[in-house]
Amino acid sequence: MKSLNKILFTLLILLLTSSPAVFAGEIYRVCNDSTFEHLYTPSSEERDVLVAGGWANEGTSFVSPDSGDAIYRVCSPVGTHLYTSSLDEVNGLTAIGWSADFNGAPIFFSGGDVPVTRMYNPQDGNHHWTTSQHEVDVLAARGWTNEGIAFNAVQPGNIIERGIFSPEGEKRAQLAEQAAKYIGQNGTQFQNRMGIPGLAWCGAFVACVFQDCGLDYAIPMTCLASNYQNWGIANGHWHDVNSGYNPQPGDVIVYDYNRNGSGDHVGIVHDGSGPRNVNCVEGNVGSPRLVRMMNYPPFISGFVSPAL
Repeated sequence: MKSLNKILFTLLILLLTSSPAVFAGEIYRVCNDSTFEHLYTPSSEERDVLVAGGWANEGTSFVSPDSGDAIYRVCSPVGTHLYTSSLDEVNGLTAIGWSADFNGAPIFFSGGDVPVTRMYNPQDGNHHWTTSQHEVDVLAARGWTNEGIAFNAVQPGNIIERGIFSPEGEKRAQLAEQAAKYIGQNGTQFQNRMGIPGLAWCGAFVACVFQDCGLDYAIPMTCLASNYQNWGIANGHWHDVNSGYNPQPGDVIVYDYNRNGSGDHVGIVHDGSGPRNVNCVEGNVGSPRLVRMMNYPPFISGFVSPAL
């Protein structure tokens, strides 16, 4: 895999340094699911290289005109990208170690009647450019800042809405956000709602969050951690921590503290960057026993994906 990635990286460098950009036409969008960075390119070759390297093809973002304000793309030393119409900004950034993609040529022009909105995530510094009001609304609901119209296009593209923008993704985001609303609260309400006063309540917390979101059909309504794992295995929704599965918001995380193959504790995945680096909202943890945000990889057994 390392040799393949090295080959793909070499091909990408050749593309970006040997060919001028295609000034007009479709602007493609690909997504790095680990970082949520979206990259925009007029080059189908660059798109294909990135997709071969694991990025997701999200179709055409928009269609650019053949003249107008030139938009440049520069890449930071850590691989993130900035799109700008300012040559002064390009020159300033390249002077401190950034690189100008496509040999410094514009990657597309801004012009037309279709606004391209820029959204900003204050938590990690990511930007997202889109012609889709639906995507703007989804990101705004998740705390992103609408920074207004960044540039214009002649027509919207054919975006493949996936991840948090898909119907399933929106439900997953709803679950993660609902779970987080309970952080700092004790378990009495979950025990009472599930009819288990005085008993361990991590499973009851998970069930109540799914009920709150109207998604009680997507997971078993149970208070036992092992029941979530058993249901996942029986219905094809179980993902062992070593399976290579990348957990998604709204998944149920299962821990096996006793190392006997049976779940002992559960929570709801909020966010993360891999099966052993996930932030999860969990009930019945800590002292005193409250709902808390946790990231505790040693005893993770796996994940149950809800039937959304």
